[in-house]
Amino acid sequence: TLARPSPSPPPSPPAPPSPPLATVLPFVITGGCAALDGVEYAAAGYTASGAPYYRDSSLSYYIYWDPDCNAGGQPARWIVHALAPSTSATSDLDGHGACDYAARIYSEDSSSPPLGTNTWWVFCDGSFTDNDLTLARPSPSPPPSPPAPPSPPLATVLPFVITGGCAALDGVEYAAAGYTASGAPYYRDSSLSYYIYWDPDCNAGGQPARWIVHALAPSTSATSDLDGHGACDYAARIYSEDSSSPPLGTNTWWVFCDGSFTDNDLTLARPSP
Repeated sequence: TLARPSPSPPPSPPAPPSPPLATVLPFVITGGCAALDGVEYAAAGYTASGAPYYRDSSLSYYIYWDPDCNAGGQPARWIVHALAPSTSATSDLDGHGACDYAARIYSEDSSSPPLGTNTWWVFCDGSFTDNDLTLARPSPSPPPSPPAPPSPPLATVLPFVITGGCAALDGVEYAAAGYTASGAPYYRDSSLSYYIYWDPDCNAGGQPARWIVHALAPSTSATSDLDGHGACDYAARIYSEDSSSPPLGTNTWWVFCDGSFTDNDLTLARPSP
């Protein structure tokens, strides 16, 4: 009897392509030791099975799925290892011929290590033990702060006259000369001898904000300690959280006059028209 040979079975369809790496979300591991506590892992590539593998930011450890970690019929598992996995081998991805790892969890799901809290077999403190590890998505970054509003045109910042003190603090007019990094205006007298400016922290050590009278111009780039001395140096000061202007009217300032500091009532008023 003559018969036609049975037709060959059709070839298997190709495996679907792996998703773009940028779409594979990172996770943070907590609950273990060393690289298994508070460490973020991000996708670094794909192995031959199409499973993603992950790497911590220090490049010290990898997490990958191995279908058979010694090529001898072992069950599939997710593995934490100090070596990067082979991207061409289909089993025994570290090439050691044995199931070596820092931690593992059995899983047939190659798409991701199991999220949430699960029991892993973990090497910590010199021996292996069951250890509940939690894998969770990183907390989202807070949105960026909105940009600071632009400072008003300098010509719109009105001058003032100080009276009631000594030297540059009695009958002297101060006009806006520019802005510091905080956006506060700073002022200069017409003789260019003294400046008045707002310093959020005059020694960069946690001091309260204040308006300062100083013989030096303030830095326009520093965010604190605007004279750069590392100390709160000035000829006069008044505490204030309002950076838009030194307080107008009569207020008590701490003033250096006649060789010592003393409380002194200074009056700041707009110049007479």
